[in-house]
Amino acid sequence: MIRAAGAEPSARAAGWAHRTDIQGLRAVAIALVVGFHLWPERLPGGFVGVDVFFVVSGFLITGHLLRDEPTGGRDLAVFWARRIRRLLPAALTVITAVLFVTWLFGPVSQWRKTGLQAVSSAVYLQNWQLAPSSTAAGDPHPTALQHYWSLSVEEQFYLLWPVLLLSCVLLARHRRCGLLPVARVAMGLVALGSIVFSMWFTQAHPASAYFVTPARMWELALGGLSAALVRPVRTARAPVLRGAAVWLGFAMIALAATTFHAARVPVALALLPVLGTAAVIAADVGRGPTPNSLLRLPPVQYLGDISYSVYLWHWPLIVLVPTVTGVPLTNRWKLAVVVGALALAALTKRQIEDRFRGGGPRFSLVAPFRWAAAGMAGVIALGGLEVVGANARTHASPGLVDTAPENLIAPGPGPAAEVLWA
Repeated sequence: MIRAAGAEPSARAAGWAHRTDIQGLRAVAIALVVGFHLWPERLPGGFVGVDVFFVVSGFLITGHLLRDEPTGGRDLAVFWARRIRRLLPAALTVITAVLFVTWLFGPVSQWRKTGLQAVSSAVYLQNWQLAPSSTAAGDPHPTALQHYWSLSVEEQFYLLWPVLLLSCVLLARHRRCGLLPVARVAMGLVALGSIVFSMWFTQAHPASAYFVTPARMWELALGGLSAALVRPVRTARAPVLRGAAVWLGFAMIALAATTFHAARVPVALALLPVLGTAAVIAADVGRGPTPNSLLRLPPVQYLGDISYSVYLWHWPLIVLVPTVTGVPLTNRWKLAVVVGALALAALTKRQIEDRFRGGGPRFSLVAPFRWAAAGMAGVIALGGLEVVGANARTHASPGLVDTAPENLIAPGPGPAAEVLWA
């Protein structure tokens, strides 16, 4: 790393540490998403949990890249290998489970859709698969994998963002200046360009705009800007203003969650939860009379810790429980879904996430990519078999119709939730 005399210190020197407020925001986001999918009439704007997750993801990934500045291709490979270890094993496990349960209990009319979405989900391109076929009314019979669209957006961000930061590092080295000023300009330009694109594309193609990555990138970029600005805010001698920013940020998130509805939200309104989340993050108030005091409670911290797995499991349960049981999702069954999602998430976190995410500075760079290719190939093969089986059954019985339960909850264009998870 090269830094001109008098330039700002690197993010490593800024003292990055575990943030209980970030973990708490994850818990808030997943609670909003699950609440919206199960009780949309009570939490009509809970889908803004996706916006909270995007900002948090942008912040965490950018903070990591600013702390460990990439200087070449090997650094990018290390970053991507760690993302593979962190995210892919649990994601592929849930896809596999959904394929088997759908094959055993689901209607034949859902096999093909589930198989195709399993393939696109395994390679993190599902959002682009859904975009051309999306409609304003949404999908009346979504698959148990439709929520992977948001994971696809995140993974595409994880692929492109390190390249941007590496370019910033090289430019800063060439100009003999600090990385942070260059990174702030670059991320600001990305955010601005994405906002402009989102405003245009939402008018031209309102249904598709919900899914496409360029229309979502500004939320992640603003999270990245929060990471690049957190140090000057942290050192500002204005604890009262920082505390007020936390209160204002959570008020903005709460207002969006309780007043927005399942229609597509224009960028001007989507700024409400996005800027609210960014305000909470940038204020970086660890203690004091703010909502962060509640976020530090052990149950909230634990929910944030398992939020990725909760997200993976909750939607498949919502879709598949009525299919397997043959009964509607009453409040009793909805509570059972919540308990089941938490239990499966805790098990997945302990047995899968924690086992695969490890790896010190000497871990093999090749192995994660080999295992990722093998795992993706296996899921693609299973998804292909389900598609072939659906085509064969449909050809044998042309009169087959979609008999999926009508009580599935799919407000708007389907599951509106994102991740997080860095």
